[in-house]
Amino acid sequence: MTVPSFSGSGYLAGESPDGLTTVVGVPVSATVQVLWRDPDTDEEHLVASTTSAGDGSWQVTGINHEIEYVVRGIKSGWDDVTVVGVTPSRMDVITTTGTLETNEERSGLSGSLLIEGGLPPYSVSVIDPLPYGLSPSIDYRTLTVTGTSEDWGRWNATLRITAANSVTLDVPVTVDIVTGWTPADLTTAPQLWFDDESPVSDVSGSASQWDDQSTNAWHFTQGSSGAMPTINASGLNGRRTLTFDGSSDFLTAPVGALGALRNTTAGWCLVVYNAAGTSTSDRPIFYAAVGSGSGGRFAMEAGAPSAQNRPFVYGRRLDSDSFGGVGHGSAITGAWTMALGVLDFSSRTASISVNGSAPTTATGLWSGAGNTSNTDSTGMRLGSSTNGSLKFGGSVAAVIVGVGSIPSGAEIDRLFGWSAWRYGMPSLLPSDHPFRHEAPYMATPMLQQSLATAPVVLGFMAAVSGSDVGAATGPAVTALGTWFNGGPNLSAGQGIEVISDSTDITVTLTAITPPDTPARAVLLDHEGVPITTVTLTASGGDYTGMVAGELDDGAVYYLRIEAA
Repeated sequence: MTVPSFSGSGYLAGESPDGLTTVVGVPVSATVQVLWRDPDTDEEHLVASTTSAGDGSWQVTGINHEIEYVVRGIKSGWDDVTVVGVTPSRMDVITTTGTLETNEERSGLSGSLLIEGGLPPYSVSVIDPLPYGLSPSIDYRTLTVTGTSEDWGRWNATLRITAANSVTLDVPVTVDIVTGWTPADLTTAPQLWFDDESPVSDVSGSASQWDDQSTNAWHFTQGSSGAMPTINASGLNGRRTLTFDGSSDFLTAPVGALGALRNTTAGWCLVVYNAAGTSTSDRPIFYAAVGSGSGGRFAMEAGAPSAQNRPFVYGRRLDSDSFGGVGHGSAITGAWTMALGVLDFSSRTASISVNGSAPTTATGLWSGAGNTSNTDSTGMRLGSSTNGSLKFGGSVAAVIVGVGSIPSGAEIDRLFGWSAWRYGMPSLLPSDHPFRHEAPYMATPMLQQSLATAPVVLGFMAAVSGSDVGAATGPAVTALGTWFNGGPNLSAGQGIEVISDSTDITVTLTAITPPDTPARAVLLDHEGVPITTVTLTASGGDYTGMVAGELDDGAVYYLRIEAA
């Protein structure tokens, strides 16, 4: 056989962990020969020879990458090591295998890329930005992106891999960031916030302090060991709870918190609790007294004499008023419950919502409308009235209190959605609740709305950006969808196909068989403002329809699918 040309753009290298020259596993310097073996005669031709470094590494460059070689390691006093059928990598081209894709938490990227070609070592730089908090790095030949981000939306980033011989490869990376909503994102921040992430001071398994994670840092404490609630490290679906014994246990507020409900127009309290047993008495979970005496200015309870074992909220506008409140329609004991009580002193109303249901409301309360008395509460507690005569027995996972501004309907939906998903109880939400199928997230306001102002949102996708939409080159996007909300008609593995041309996008929702809910698609701009809406028609087990609009190249759009 004619001897081929051995010159070219390939290279062979001995690198950690597998290609080093070693003796009994210890790297040593050795002679490394690259040979070509004639397939007809088995005659070997020396192509190149080099000496490996003391760490066992070596490199031969400039050889024909289309030929298979024999590589032989020669070490004095030891048998030669021969490897047959070795194909060089190309010096002039970098390739990658593997994937980088949005992780399950939708906060970053999972997976990795294996780099081949070009001369190592490699470096990586960011050409088109990643979301804040994500950083690429290369370990040997493996490229990963680590970190988490809250910069919601679809990001089309570009990473540039550069080899030691200046060969580069630009790698497009798409990541969809969905940031979870929390009570910190309310328009008016909570004044008190206790949950399983609020630190507790553990005294032999009991809590001497439960830290307030609001910006006020009004930590509730208990100095007597016999009155400390018990810590349950995984009391509710793996999350920590505190258990009050119903006779002695309570936590008390610092002096700074006593003015929270002074001279205010409204207050609200969300509790996640499980009441133990039954009682004909008041069972206060959160209790703030009036400014003179121990009567309740605001009390959130698991029951009251007039609403036995029913979630109940009551209070007084003026210190001299009789109490006024409202209870839920049904008794609940021995079951984890989410309850939101609201006292609107400016309109003389009280309302209570349980597990995301529509509120029960009482009107015409107290002596008149206005602000509460301009006096500090004489006391404030968790698990007890301030004089100790009324006690709550059971477990508590979260207590969140707001003052002065009542959350909107959409925010109340988010409060229940947050607590339901945080504590593993979405099944308690009504079937048509907007967060029955996925926890609330931070995004364009109109992408995930409440039932009070919009239809049920079946799902949405962070649609397209850059040249994907509005590209003048014709159909550019196929099977681009990533669902952020399962909805009653979509489950895992189902999704959306989008095909775009210069002005329109065609939408097909797949694997909905049969379509049991009339649906429509809404195209929104990056601020969540609807551009156009189209009814989707059922065809062959799918929904189809065209969303037409003037789409700007380089802009970001969103697509929301909702019940028609």
